[in-house]
Amino acid sequence: MSEFLKPILWRTARALTALVGASSITFESAADVATYCNPLPLPDVPISRNCKCGSWTGECFRELADPSLLVEGRTIYVYPSNGMAWKSTDGAATWTKVDIGIEDVGYAPTVVRHRNRYLLLAGENNLYASDSPEGPFRSLGAIEHPNDGSPDYFDPMLFADDDGRLYLYFGCTADRGIWGLELDAANPRRIVQPARQLVKYDSKTWPWERQPTQVKDDIGWMEGGWMVKVNGRYCLTYASSGTQYETYATGAAWGTSPLGPFVKQRKNPFFRTVSGFVRGTSHGSVVPDPWVPGGFLKAYTVAICRAHRFERLIGLDRVRLDANGDFAVSCATDAPQFADGSGAVPWYAVPFSSEGRPEATD
Repeated sequence: MSEFLKPILWRTARALTALVGASSITFESAADVATYCNPLPLPDVPISRNCKCGSWTGECFRELADPSLLVEGRTIYVYPSNGMAWKSTDGAATWTKVDIGIEDVGYAPTVVRHRNRYLLLAGENNLYASDSPEGPFRSLGAIEHPNDGSPDYFDPMLFADDDGRLYLYFGCTADRGIWGLELDAANPRRIVQPARQLVKYDSKTWPWERQPTQVKDDIGWMEGGWMVKVNGRYCLTYASSGTQYETYATGAAWGTSPLGPFVKQRKNPFFRTVSGFVRGTSHGSVVPDPWVPGGFLKAYTVAICRAHRFERLIGLDRVRLDANGDFAVSCATDAPQFADGSGAVPWYAVPFSSEGRPEATD
């Protein structure tokens, strides 16, 4: 084969694999061309739990969504809804499924390293712990609820601060926003103070938070809170408008403490993609980038929505801060990227003969 054509064919195969979420195509070594393409080529993407339980009618479909990122050195772990865990040691170029001892904890799992162990929680509100991010995780039981009128613990996010304190963020409702509370660091099943609303749904100021089909009735869907500490400040990101819409996007609010008060940044949403194959990009996580100093990895849900409105996959891109210290407005990529964060993979012009066939160069 022409050496000129090899990189093109390799990248094309990688892109096709990303689209189907399969691992049946054989590539050259990722060490030769360390790239990835969205949606991520996670092997063994499961059939949606909603197909298996029969609660919804329609065609069966594969589904992964709501990815929670954990970075250990330069190993990236992703824990998505409907599956359990995958890891990559080459910057998202290749992935391996990890058996963490739990088949499926439900929607929107979160994993955090806290006091030399790893805690896992999802929307069913059963807390798990393990000595390793790869498990096995063991059940600790449910986290108590304050019963103060705050929402249930759907779309939870666990955040361990530098001082050893532990926090829980949650919220998955039409108009009640994102909430938070502090957990007992020694016994994370206990809460130490009532919950408070941290980010409010406000479609009058921020029309993008409203569902695009519900303008008259002003119905939104705010969910997927995620906390990341940036240069001593606390950034609470959130998803809004609904995972089945191309307008699904990510906003950010900033505060000086883990429980606020928080102020939405001036340019929201900061991550949004409404066209192309990789679109409807929200509900995910933001973590410091181990390859790019001062940069961040943004994992997110991709709205496939062909066979079903919850047919979704996972994407990964890089985001940065702007001159004001906010997250800069950006969008998802659907072309191959270098795994070390050095940018998009260049595409090469292929010389054609007069008959319309690629010229042989070897």
